[in-house]
Amino acid sequence: QCMLRRSGTSSIFSSRTPGIFLRRWLSSGMQSKFASFGGLARHQSVVKPGQCSTKFSCNHSVPIRKLHCMAKVAAVLDSSKPTNWTYKYKHYRCPTPCHSSDQRCLQMEALIQNVLSFPNMPIRIHRVLPSITADVDSMTALVEQMARHFGKELALCYIRKQPRLLQLDFNTVLARCNGLKEVLGLRDSDIPLMLRKSSDLLLFDTAMIKERYDNIPQVIRFNRMQVQKLVLKYPTVLRLAPATLQHNVERLRQLCNTRQEWARDFETISPSLLAYFLRDASDLLVRLEYLASTGERPEWQLREVMKPANRTFRNKLRNFAQYEIRVRQRRQQLKEAKLAAQQEAAQQAEAAIIKAALLAADDSDSEAQLQVSKQQLNQQQQQQPEQQQQQ
Repeated sequence: QCMLRRSGTSSIFSSRTPGIFLRRWLSSGMQSKFASFGGLARHQSVVKPGQCSTKFSCNHSVPIRKLHCMAKVAAVLDSSKPTNWTYKYKHYRCPTPCHSSDQRCLQMEALIQNVLSFPNMPIRIHRVLPSITADVDSMTALVEQMARHFGKELALCYIRKQPRLLQLDFNTVLARCNGLKEVLGLRDSDIPLMLRKSSDLLLFDTAMIKERYDNIPQVIRFNRMQVQKLVLKYPTVLRLAPATLQHNVERLRQLCNTRQEWARDFETISPSLLAYFLRDASDLLVRLEYLASTGERPEWQLREVMKPANRTFRNKLRNFAQYEIRVRQRRQQLKEAKLAAQQEAAQQAEAAIIKAALLAADDSDSEAQLQVSKQQLNQQQQQQPEQQQQQ
């Protein structure tokens, strides 16, 4: 910037984005003018932006006095480098959510930059990182091995979706992947597709996955092939509690029985449509409840009720928006009433504990008084013969 100011072209150079304007200036026929400063025009990459940083490189043929200003700029850029850095990966300067004093966060950011080729720490990982108890060395080994096995793109995808995977070791992750393949009877190419949609499955052990997988045919009449299609379409179904899955499917069956067309659609429902329903069961149940109670659109099939977006569905049924607001208010009231009942039950339990403690304290005091009176009575009985002998 100092050299450009000497040449009278500082107005086209921005201190914030030097690389962009310098390239434009070099490409606009100014190479001959810039060549007067020691032959720098031969180097088209005078400003080399690295990965999430700005680095300057130049040839040794440039006079030292010409590089004095650039050295100052490089010193300012390197001033934000963490001090006492002992981690094996280099940290590149970038917009980061990590505090400058948080060495653990900066080390994880350096790991993500060098191993996973991502410019900075993802926000989701930054939020969960304080609750992760694993040390930096174990997390480093996990990320390196996952990047080698799955590839850095898939490894980054899994960790960004579920940062708590950093608690595990690579052998556990690999064993659970093999368990998913064996329990669900899937191909090797199906596992990355499932984990991209729901990497939370790696947090569950194989026994729990098998239990919930075997529970699906008991809830809905699907054969083995249909259950596999459902799991591939919506892997989160394996995370649902059996009671929640049973409740949602049973409620869908009850509402479909209100219309003959819906009942036939429910009997032949496809895994794709059921997965679409389970993904947003609460809102879709409200739609079915509204149509069943008002009798509107009797010609609509089950797919026509579920597939439209929320805005499209409200535009087709003008009174549905008010009905939806009332349902939300009723749910909020029920939620508040349930919370108040829980708080009242907790207060009553605490009061019962305090009362029992007080009664126990009273009983202990009465027992102590009874023992004292017995001791006094025994002393009096022992003193009576002595007094009689003295008389």
